[in-house]
Amino acid sequence: MVIGASLALAAAGLLLVDGALMAIGLAGAVLLALARISGWWNLRRLEAAVEAPNVAQAGDTVRLSMAVRNRRQFIDAFRLRVTVGGAGGFEAKAVLPWIAAQSEAAGEVRIELPGRGVSDVLNLTLASDFPWGLFQQQRVFGISHPMRVLPKPVVPVEMLAGAGALGSGERRRPGAREAVGELRGLRDYRAGDRVKTVAWAPSLKSAAQGGSLLVRELDPPGFRPQRVVLLFHSYGSDRALIRPDRFERALSLAWGAVRRLRARRVPVTWMADFEEWMPREIAGRDSLGDLGDALARAVRAPGTEAHEVEARLEELDGEVVVVSDMPPASWRGLVEGRDGIRMVDVTAYERGREMKGGRRA
Repeated sequence: MVIGASLALAAAGLLLVDGALMAIGLAGAVLLALARISGWWNLRRLEAAVEAPNVAQAGDTVRLSMAVRNRRQFIDAFRLRVTVGGAGGFEAKAVLPWIAAQSEAAGEVRIELPGRGVSDVLNLTLASDFPWGLFQQQRVFGISHPMRVLPKPVVPVEMLAGAGALGSGERRRPGAREAVGELRGLRDYRAGDRVKTVAWAPSLKSAAQGGSLLVRELDPPGFRPQRVVLLFHSYGSDRALIRPDRFERALSLAWGAVRRLRARRVPVTWMADFEEWMPREIAGRDSLGDLGDALARAVRAPGTEAHEVEARLEELDGEVVVVSDMPPASWRGLVEGRDGIRMVDVTAYERGREMKGGRRA
């Protein structure tokens, strides 16, 4: 608008031989030049720094510390907008109205990490429309800061209870591989409770206050094998629809399953098609961290075939957990009839689907 008005006034001044119109048109052009130069200088000799966590999980809320320093001797900086982006596609924003010469503005921003990812550099952008909002100018800083955002761990419900081999939900008696369930809480003693379930220390306090004995109430025993192979694949029939959100969800389920098993000190062998089926032995903190780093970088395998999955299953024995980003209906036939296999249904964890126990994904 300013450019158009300036050109129109200058042209009218030339045609009408009117010095005032020409002067106004030239003044508009000078105004634009000054705005451009002032905006460029407003971003000169500024330095930026960011402090962020090195490792986090998708869905976590983290703090980012940002600082911008004005290195100029006499001229202040005005109306700065700061944007920081990095691993997992997060974006943190802040507004700095004024930074005096030879001073620094700093602050913290809390953000929620939207997804997984890995980056070695954080991109910080300084933008400004100073002085009159006529031009939008910016500078981009690449700040060296390695950062990993791991998938959000989601424990599959198929592993929380004594489900059948194919995740059918049928309860069975705990076997030798399954230990006592986790502690849910304390309740009053009832006829038929075993003496060894009495929590004596809380019971003594309860008795001193005129209460009854208290017993420990445990959840049903869960999935506690001696060793587990977790197989991740992206095979589906020709009619199966490929959805990136399901791949992210399947990675979260696989990561949650591995973490739960390792929390119970169960050795895990990891195999995935996006890693060319190379097995990983997860038996300690270091190997678990390496797997988390691999999942943060994972890219979906585009051409997994049925015979590859079948070959891997033929090589395995014992307890096997199969996780896929494809609907189970498109690959169930590969595991039916095989013992010791649990299927994790990724479609059951979509928003709006009812989960076991009345919970929603």
